[in-house]
Amino acid sequence: MRKTEKNRETPEWDWQKPLSELKVLQQIEKFVEGNINYRKDLIMGFPGTNPELISTTVYSQYLDQHANNIGLHTMDKDSEVGFQGTQEAERQVIAMAADLMDASLDEIDGYISSGGTEANIAGCWIGRNAQNGGPTAIVCSFLTHYSILKAANLLGISQEAQPDGQGLHLLGADEDGHILLKRLHQKIFDLASKGIANIIVVGNAGTVMLGSVDDIPAMSEIIERMKGIFPHINIHFHVDAAIGGFIVPFVKELPDIGFNNSAVDSISMDGHKTGLTPYGSGIIMARKGLFERIKSIAPYVPGNDYTLCGSRAGAMALSCWAVMRKLGKDGYALKAKRLIVLTDYIQERLKELGISTFDSDTNIVGVKQQLSCEKIIAHNQKNFPADMAKPLSSGTRPIWNITVMEHTNKKLVDWCMAELAGLA
Repeated sequence: MRKTEKNRETPEWDWQKPLSELKVLQQIEKFVEGNINYRKDLIMGFPGTNPELISTTVYSQYLDQHANNIGLHTMDKDSEVGFQGTQEAERQVIAMAADLMDASLDEIDGYISSGGTEANIAGCWIGRNAQNGGPTAIVCSFLTHYSILKAANLLGISQEAQPDGQGLHLLGADEDGHILLKRLHQKIFDLASKGIANIIVVGNAGTVMLGSVDDIPAMSEIIERMKGIFPHINIHFHVDAAIGGFIVPFVKELPDIGFNNSAVDSISMDGHKTGLTPYGSGIIMARKGLFERIKSIAPYVPGNDYTLCGSRAGAMALSCWAVMRKLGKDGYALKAKRLIVLTDYIQERLKELGISTFDSDTNIVGVKQQLSCEKIIAHNQKNFPADMAKPLSSGTRPIWNITVMEHTNKKLVDWCMAELAGLA
């Protein structure tokens, strides 16, 4: 039976009849006009920037070859036939990321994910499956990225702490956003004493609102101590370095966040933040053997699948490889230093205007009040805890943040500060 047409106005997205290529491209231009143009608009504060030109050039040039990088290519296993070139490029990208995290491909496996959210979910998935079906808890700072709540939901873990110890436990932080270590120690002890056999601990190497980096080495020591006291439980330590992965390793004053910390099991990074690669280039890494916990049998895929997303664009591996080899560690170090210097400068200028800020570890300035400047597009959180040490029981306050990115420069900062002071 043929469907009858309803009497209605034709929607603007009606696609019954094809459009000419010219009209398609004209409409695309209209869509893009509604977006931020980092080079043209000179926006300060938003956590995005233009990737390195070579990355988009390579991506667009090889995307139509439609290489599928499904699978995990750091293992000594078969992979999908026909895409060995882009698989090798991805293997080298993971090797370079591992090097930033003080490891090598002899010690870890990993893949390019859609972003930090997928990477964090995969890290928690690996941790959950250590004791498949056993009572599980996630322990992290209240500042931890919301993707951990997603992970809990997807993995069948309550998003709230339960009386028996299962679920998600959000801990307090100090006045600049670092997880309180004594409370972490006590929480793990209490959970293990209650019989929680599987504990996933998440450490932050850069928080969204404050840019704070948890003391990963101290967290690692606490976890190792707890493993000694409770040898029958599994404690999986995941580090979320989606924000700080391409900055923290180059700032000597910050703690080591990598696999040289013995308790660290998995790490997420985002190339498309300060790695200057296009969106869709997150990274998840875990120690050798741990990806076996999330293996999916795929009878028609050589080597099976150890990823969350399955099929992935081989062109993205080429794009990431191009940027990382073009810049090198020396290039990333220079860029990280520039961002940190500019972040410090912004804090100084804000304080001159009587605007209070949190101390920052990375390229994010947490601001303790609203900002009013047309060139600043900042994230704001209206319900931020008034007392970070007691995030679940204190009142709330609004905070804003400024993320310093590649296109941010001193001239733009000075212009924004003049407007905030009413002098522009």
